[in-house]
Amino acid sequence: MRALLTMAAMVLGAALLPATSRAQAPSSRGTITVEPADKRVPPAFADAVRRALGDAYFLPLPGSGHGRYIARISVTQQNRGLATTDPAEAPSHASAGDWAVRFHATLPSHKTDLDSLLVTQLTVTIIERDGMKALWTGSALTAGAASADVADKLAEAVIRRYPSPTPSPIPVP
Repeated sequence: MRALLTMAAMVLGAALLPATSRAQAPSSRGTITVEPADKRVPPAFADAVRRALGDAYFLPLPGSGHGRYIARISVTQQNRGLATTDPAEAPSHASAGDWAVRFHATLPSHKTDLDSLLVTQLTVTIIERDGMKALWTGSALTAGAASADVADKLAEAVIRRYPSPTPSPIPVP
């Protein structure tokens, strides 16, 4: 009798296994293409999202129109006034030769520059190509002076949360 109950439990478990794996389909990885929502999206953001998706075990494909999934990206940037930034200062250094020793010390200047305060938001929507059904949407937001690494920071923050739901933008320092 005990063997019969064990066998029945194993058959029931095997029958429920495919239903469980189908319920987790949105978190599966596969081939994906990155497509900007409009022509105003800077190419640096598409490249950053492509790299972040590769780090998240997707297989990013070049171009558009193929792949199991589509990562549709949109970027909004708004100028919100001015912000102070610390300018780069030359580092201190020393050197020694046969006849002399040189030492160069940089003293802190306590100067600040005024740069525009730019609020940037990256939104990524992952869409299943078959049926064009949106599976997941995430966004990240940062504010600061314009810099080259903003796209990478935002893309990494958004894709790191996949497949968890993100009801509001993720703040990125």
